Amino acid sequence: MNGFDVSAIGWVVTRDAYAEIARAWVGSHRQTSTEVLASLANRWLAVRTCLLEASGAARGDVLASPGTASWLTIVECIDDFIVHMVSCCPQRYSGPALRRRCSSAAAQAFVGIVGCIGASSLGNSDRLLLGDIATILFLMAVYSLISAIQLWQTYRVVKNVVRRRGTTGAVIE
Repeated sequence: MNGFDVSAIGWVVTRDAYAEIARAWVGSHRQTSTEVLASLANRWLAVRTCLLEASGAARGDVLASPGTASWLTIVECIDDFIVHMVSCCPQRYSGPALRRRCSSAAAQAFVGIVGCIGASSLGNSDRLLLGDIATILFLMAVYSLISAIQLWQTYRVVKNVVRRRGTTGAVIE
């Protein structure tokens, strides 16, 4: 596990929390309860606190030295967060769910790139709208690609933690 893995998990959970806030704001049906979001937020704060405390002790490079006491504490804290995350929201964070979400984001990125290429090839100086559409599709494709990468990293970490811990509540393919 490295810093990119931890960041990917944080971004995935944060993005999901913001999606729930947006759903509540527009009056749509919530997929996750407020209590679950609060417990995930509290556990993520504990992970961040653990990382900050250990980074002071290890002069910044926390996850680079396996076997040290601070590294083992960080891994244990992150493992606890992941087990809690998977047990609270298996519909979002179990192995099959993360793989589905990753595949969906990768497909969105592919379709966005194809649409961008199509719109830009049809556009010329007379059709400025197609150039704007191509730009928007490109930006959406980049966002989807970043999401796919983060979801894949999260899937890999969750799979490893579940295997290492032997957690039976989380289904991993």
